[in-house]
Amino acid sequence: MKQYRVNILAVMMAVFLSFLPPGEAYASSDSGIMKKEVEYQGRDKAQKADAYFQKKIVEDGSTWNLQEIRYEIVKEEPVMISEPVTETVKSGVVNAGETYLPAETVSKEGITYKLSETTENEVVVKNGYIRRVTGYLEYDSLEKAKSAPATKFVTATDRRTGEDISMKCGYVGITRKTDTWEDTHIDITFVSYDADTFQWNQVTVPKNRENPLKGYEDQLLKSVGESQDNYRIRNIHWAGRAYKNEKGVLCRNARAEVSKRTKHYRVNYSGESTVEDIKGTVYTSVYTGLKEKDSGERNYTIRAVAVYAKQRGIPIMGITLGFLLILLIVVGIIFILKKKQKPGNKTAEQAGRNVYP
Repeated sequence: MKQYRVNILAVMMAVFLSFLPPGEAYASSDSGIMKKEVEYQGRDKAQKADAYFQKKIVEDGSTWNLQEIRYEIVKEEPVMISEPVTETVKSGVVNAGETYLPAETVSKEGITYKLSETTENEVVVKNGYIRRVTGYLEYDSLEKAKSAPATKFVTATDRRTGEDISMKCGYVGITRKTDTWEDTHIDITFVSYDADTFQWNQVTVPKNRENPLKGYEDQLLKSVGESQDNYRIRNIHWAGRAYKNEKGVLCRNARAEVSKRTKHYRVNYSGESTVEDIKGTVYTSVYTGLKEKDSGERNYTIRAVAVYAKQRGIPIMGITLGFLLILLIVVGIIFILKKKQKPGNKTAEQAGRNVYP
């Protein structure tokens, strides 16, 4: 009978252990929620992070099962790209003999540009021109004008610069200018040979005549070698009282007011010189830099929160009732087997023990 009791105990232990859930030695009456989170970045706001989380984790002696994963966009930022940009800087006019050095870098609107290349271009600062100088000599006769020198130094003022210049000019021709009339006179001396008349160049006039040579103007001009073409007698009048000359002859002076024609001949001279262009240099410097630009894409910072529920153990009462049910079945089987065994029938092992103690 002892042998049966040992086997029955082993069977009961095996049956009891078979009802315990794997990994769970004891049931837990605690309940709760555990959260785990992770932040990650990407350009797809629908990107999931399921792979970051285990479906079941064991922590602090408890098993936690994944219930759900919640997603939240924490930050949205534009994705910037760099594109090359250029900036051109032109110098002012640099005069001949001056030095120009461009800056190695320039800054504009927060971008720093580096010097890439510099080219130079010659420009005209002040246009050159032909400087002409003219002059002349005046003569009162054509004969004199024709004998004028072939060249003449002429001094003039340059209107553009205000400076005086002297230039050797050449003969370019004779110009007849407008005649002018100048006031002059002719003095006349009359001689008296009787008490009533005066005589001049075989012309006898009364002593009391106001214009002593009226009507004799042509003779008067011829007496001085001129003609009415170049002289115009305006008036003839007595010039003082009668007097005796050194010979004791009674005389009286008269004066003819005359306009004398003056002819003008201008001998012209001209010369010219070239004033060269005043030039300078303009430097063009090209600078390159990088400018940040919105690419149109967005970079998202996403927070994923995994919610875990604590796993409950199998209820103790359920285990106990199941064990008692199986125990009753086993006891029943043992009882049946015991009744089938006759009292006088011993096993060979028992018999042997009786025969040979």
